[in-house]
Amino acid sequence: MTTAQDLSGGTYKILRNRLRDGATELRTRIASLNSERTNVFGNIETKLLATERVTTEHNCVPRDLVSIGNRFLFGYNVQFGLKTETHLSDVLALYRLDGLTFHSEPIATAISDPRFTTDFA
Repeated sequence: MTTAQDLSGGTYKILRNRLRDGATELRTRIASLNSERTNVFGNIETKLLATERVTTEHNCVPRDLVSIGNRFLFGYNVQFGLKTETHLSDVLALYRLDGLTFHSEPIATAISDPRFTTDFA
């Protein structure tokens, strides 16, 4: 005679095995699809070379990073308490990548268009 505990344990094993088999089949199908995609479109291996900390003048929340050659324009949100005017350097920072290290540069070297500066203000 089987008890309710035996049945629930059996049900658990059946479901676990089905999920495991489904996961295995899904991994196989994904690997096959990825192989076909690589054959059609090619593949460029991406890997992490290093990690680097970017520091800014203010505590901020990063929003975007755009590469321009070996320079990177870093945009961020910052909250100022009593400051009435936001300057370009308060929300954007410019960094030059030298080897695997970022070096800060003045933002005015990249954005010197007077019209942009006026529009920003």
